This record gives sequence, structure tokens and C-alpha cells, in this order.
Amino acid sequence: MKRKTKSFDVFFIISISICAFLVCTYALSPCFKYFEVTVDVILFPNDLYIIGAKPIQTIWDAKALVKSKLSVICVTVRSTFEERKFVEIEVTYDFGTKKVIDKGPEGFGVPIDPGINTVFIPGGPVLDENGNIIQQPWTAPFLWWASTGTDDTIKIRLDPGNKIEEAEERNNEYLLKPIKVVDTREFRVLFIPACYEGEQPPQASYVEGNSSKSAEFLRATYPLAENEVTIGVRFSPYVHKRKFPIDAAWAHKLDMILMCKNIARLAKISEYDRGVGMVPADWFIDKGFYWYGVTPRTRTDGCLADHLHWTVVSHEIGHTCGLWLDKEEGDVCPHPWGWGYETSGFWVAQRTIIPRQNEQSAYCFMGYQTSYEAQKFYIDHPINRSGRWICSHCYNKLLDYFKIGDDPSLILLSGLIFRNGTIVLDPIYTLSRGTPDLQEGSTGNYKVTLLDTDGRIIKEFGFNVSFVDYFDPDVELNLTSFLFTLPFFDGVKEVQIRNASDYVLIRRVISDYVPQVNLISPNGGEIIRKGSLVTISWNATDPDGDKLYYTILFSNDLGETWIPIVTDWSKNTYSWDTSNLKDSSDYLIRVIATDGFNTNYDESDSSFSIFTTDIAVTNITISKRFPVANETIDVYVTLENRGNTTETFTLFLNYTRLIDPVLREKLLTLNPGEITILNLTWTPNLAGRYKILAYTSEIPEDIDPSNNRREITIYVRSQASTGGASSMGFRRCLLK
Repeated sequence: MKRKTKSFDVFFIISISICAFLVCTYALSPCFKYFEVTVDVILFPNDLYIIGAKPIQTIWDAKALVKSKLSVICVTVRSTFEERKFVEIEVTYDFGTKKVIDKGPEGFGVPIDPGINTVFIPGGPVLDENGNIIQQPWTAPFLWWASTGTDDTIKIRLDPGNKIEEAEERNNEYLLKPIKVVDTREFRVLFIPACYEGEQPPQASYVEGNSSKSAEFLRATYPLAENEVTIGVRFSPYVHKRKFPIDAAWAHKLDMILMCKNIARLAKISEYDRGVGMVPADWFIDKGFYWYGVTPRTRTDGCLADHLHWTVVSHEIGHTCGLWLDKEEGDVCPHPWGWGYETSGFWVAQRTIIPRQNEQSAYCFMGYQTSYEAQKFYIDHPINRSGRWICSHCYNKLLDYFKIGDDPSLILLSGLIFRNGTIVLDPIYTLSRGTPDLQEGSTGNYKVTLLDTDGRIIKEFGFNVSFVDYFDPDVELNLTSFLFTLPFFDGVKEVQIRNASDYVLIRRVISDYVPQVNLISPNGGEIIRKGSLVTISWNATDPDGDKLYYTILFSNDLGETWIPIVTDWSKNTYSWDTSNLKDSSDYLIRVIATDGFNTNYDESDSSFSIFTTDIAVTNITISKRFPVANETIDVYVTLENRGNTTETFTLFLNYTRLIDPVLREKLLTLNPGEITILNLTWTPNLAGRYKILAYTSEIPEDIDPSNNRREITIYVRSQASTGGASSMGFRRCLLK
């Protein structure tokens, strides 16, 4: 609006002064320092305008947004009205291709109080200028960018339908500064319960629940699109047979290094990027270590984590992605307890400001704490679980790490390296695709050399090996493990590992032919009872006569994800325990064969089913409470199929007085979820106390055989005892 009078000049100056004062005052708010600030706004009474706005996915100062990651925009709105207004807020974004109007929790606008309001759009919450929540979050779709580049079209508009009469309508729009949008790659994590031989692994239900929580936190804090994070859970545990079975710190550390390598290998062969071994609660504490997780210094892409402390998984995976691999973030932070950098942000999926209102602060999960009791309380306490978040340093470093790159075929190398130079190499696998851990031109104190048939070097990849104890740099261990992938190249005839002096420590010559493998069973169409032992069988040959090793995988989603059953198996059959599997008709089996380098596989031609069997006798009732001898009564037996497969079986109805004779038997077929009530008749010919028992024939692999039977006890009177007075004496002996 143009200024036309002298009196308005005075009003303008006063308005600018008030505006500057309000901006400086609101700068004390914990969120305001991250906003773009508008100070050249004239304040009118009865008006709405935007002070600033900023999109957020995890942290406030990310150097870019991530394509397809859940997002909101934090908008700071100033109201000069004297009462609450309900304001529709419109967002234009994704390079101008998307528009969202947030109509608030009740559908008639977002509540805006007099003064300064912080609004997260869409879906809230809404805060006053003191940071107090005045409106809890409501259901609304999230924002997400479908394209990459620099988006300079992000625009916020208050009251787009002009439903509120304001002093000035032309100041309701706000154009955000351009922001970069990038694409990050898919990330797949496999969780496996793990323990030493002779120990009890975590229960499958705990592993499933805590892996889900770990994945939720990882999706929230890592610069990855939620739909690009894939989680797999293997319920059968990895049981580690100790190589150094003594109760000494160095021995435990070496065994943990081997566990990390083996779990990572299971994950990599199954097309996952990382493997996480979920150990029992306080597993590290019981061995004398005040840890909740561990990652070897030498890269393996595997780690161990206490299954109850789900933020620790993001910490340990962060190490495998290069975050503070040689130390913890707490080593360089000024906080006296060694926590990581102080941070803040927004948990978009939960619509929660970090730190939460009942928290004084939040710290990066890449830090640590020297106080075990403080760590035990703080990291995962039910009230303070978001006290851990991610700092801008780590988030932006991960943003570079996960940038889209090539997706070539890979060579998977793993094994053990001793300080004296001895190397024990695992069978090598070639993988169909993935992001290589080692890139061309990488350096280190060891290197992998690929040679052709004439012995000429095709490519070399450096990597680092450290024998230094992770928590005691003055101690060196005798060995360590390694595991990494590198790009596959045609024409490779030999793989060597050399030390810094270019001395060949080990070589693997590659034979000419790829092994052939043919899966026999299960090959499709089978219906398997959950809990049964299934024989997986296959044929395999190698034209070179090389010894073959096999990895067996299963999928319960038609091959979208694969879970390892066993690796480096040497026989052509395997007995598979299906006890911990989920009911599904989408199971497949894959058998991978390697001759030490060349790799091939075969999988089920079509899907097969695994279903739960559970028949329950749920009730027995009789038609007459006080029958007499030689009187025919009805016995009602209720049965339910609580499983997921149709079952055919025989129901038996017995009584106990005359040497347990069978009253009746009946052949039944029940479909999943079906309940039936049978009406069977019986004429007792003698007075006395009877136990009536209904039970089924044996049902193979029934998950709860204890509910296949039910009994009641009744008392049959003689003809002479039918008077009303005598009936009171046995009324208590009827049903049991």
C-alpha cells in the first residue's frame, strides 16, 4: 500500500520500530534462529503476515532436502488481531507442481493466536512465542518432493480464500529462498538375533519389535527417503561358536569382531547393505564392557547392538558409514559427560519438535557417555527417547555418503587378517548389484589387485586395516576381520591381496566356468505347516570340478526381500525350521552356489505357502443341567479353526465312568476362522459323577495342542432321587 499522508509516515516509522522490536524479541525462541526473517513489514492492526519460513525433514540446517523424504514447512506467523483466528494456509512446492491447503484440525483453519505463532505445515503442531504448544498435531498429508534440482518456487500463502477481513490483504504471501533437492540411494538393513553358543538369544518378538523401532529412528534421522529404507529380520539366531573361549577382554573383542564380519556377510549375500546383530539385554555389560553396541575399526559393514537400546543401531551404522570411525563424537565435544554435539530438529513422522517439551536439550547419537548409569537412563528412557537426535555435521556428511552413484555388479571379499600377514579368505561371491564399498583410486595400507589372464593389473583398490584395540589405543590385537565389496570387471582371472610393500599375501585364481545349480524342492505350490522341518534340496555341478559352497535364502514377499537361512553350506540338502516364520502364500527359496568366485543361483519356479495350524475345542455344554439315568441329553461341542489353513480331523467325545468308552466320533473339516458347534446325544444308564471329554485326533504341527481338548464334569441322578429337596445336595457338582 502506498503512503499518501504525512501522518502515515509517522505511523510507518512507528510500525517499523515495533516490528524490529518484535523480531528481536522472538529471536529468543529456540526455532527462530533458523528462519528467514522479514523486517520490512508494516504492522497494521487486525492483520496477519509471515515473519519467516523454512522446510525441514530432520535438522534445521541441512544443506539440501532429500527427494521423497517426508517434509513439513515451519512458518512463523504474526497476528495483530486481539482474538484467535482460524487461518487456512496454502503451500506451493516441488518446483511449482504441488499445492496443499492446510485447513487445521477441525477443517476451518489453523488456530493463530494474537502475537507470534510457529506453525508446522501441514499437520501442526502450533506454538506460541514462548514455545508452548497451543495446538497439538492433527491428521494431514506430509509434503514430499518428487524431483531434484534447486526449487525456487516454494511459497506460503495465508488465508488464500480471503475468508478473514484484514487491514492489508497483500502481505499474506511469502516466497522462500531457493533450496537444493537431491536424491539419495536405497539403504537395506538386515537384523539378526545373535549370541554366543550356549547362550539364550533374544526372543523373536523382541527382535521384531526393537528392529522396527530402530528402523523408525533411522528413517527419521538419516538423509534417506522413508520408502528407500528396507528392513529385513531373520528370526533364527546367529549363534557364534567362540574362537577364543576364555573370559578375557581381548578374547571377547576378537569374537565380537568375527561376529560382526559373519553377520555382515549374511547380509551382503542377501543383497542388504548392513547387518545388525541384536544381542540380549546387557550382553556387553555381562562381559565387562560398558557398551550398548560395537563396530570394528576395520570395515565389515556389520555391527552388534543391545536389542533393547534401539537408538544405538543408528549410532553403530553411522560408524560403518564413516562417522567418527576412529573415535566418538563425544571425544571432541565440550560437554562434560562426553555426549555428542547439541542439536535440534523435527521428527516429521511423529510431528514432534526435537528436543521435546519435557527435555532440556538433545544430543547427537554419534556421541557417547562415560557414565553407564546416565547413558542407560538417558538414551532410551521412555520419557526421553528423543534426547538423542543427529547433529548437522553428521547429517550433512551422511548426505554426501548416500548420494546416488553407480550400481554395478560386485565382488564380495571377506576374511581374517593376522598381524603377521596371514590371511584367511572366505569363499568369494559375486553379487548382481549394489553400491561398492571400495572405489577405484581408494588408498590404504592393504590393497586388492585384480589381474587378467596374462597377469596384467586391471584395477587396484586400497583399504585400511587396524589392529588397534577400539577402546584402548595402546593395545594391539593379533587379528581383525574385513568385509567389503568392489566393482566387478570382465576378464578378471586372479584376485590378490597385497600389503603396503606390494607383497602378495594371498591370491585366488578364478576358474573358467560358472557352477550350475537346480533347486528341486520346495519349487512352488507346496503347502507347509508352520513349525515343521522342511527339506530344501537341489542339484549342482561345476564343469571345473571346483568345490562348491551354498547360501540358502528365503523370501516371504515374492522376492522383494530375501532373508538368509545359512551360508557356506557344503551339502545338497538342508533341513529348514519354519517355527518362527510368518504365515504367507508368497514364499520362495533361492540357492546360491559359488566355486570360490564364480556365482550362480536358482530359485523356486513359483511361490509356496506356510500356514499356522491351530484347532481349538473352545466349549462343551449339555442340554439339561440335572439329567437322570436312562435319559437322553444333548452334548454341544464348540470348535474353532484359529489357524490359516483348512484342517480335516476327527472329534472324539468320551465319558469316564465305564472304562473311558467313546461316546461319539465325527470327522470334521474346518476352514480358517470357521467356528462350528456339534450336537451329539448321549444316554447315561447309571447314576453317578461323569467326566465328559471332547478332543481331536492328532493335528500335525498344531501350534497349541493344549487347546485340542476340553472336559466338563456332571452328576447323573438315579430315578429315585428326582425330588426337589434332594437336588440341592449335588447342585455344586455340575460344571467344572
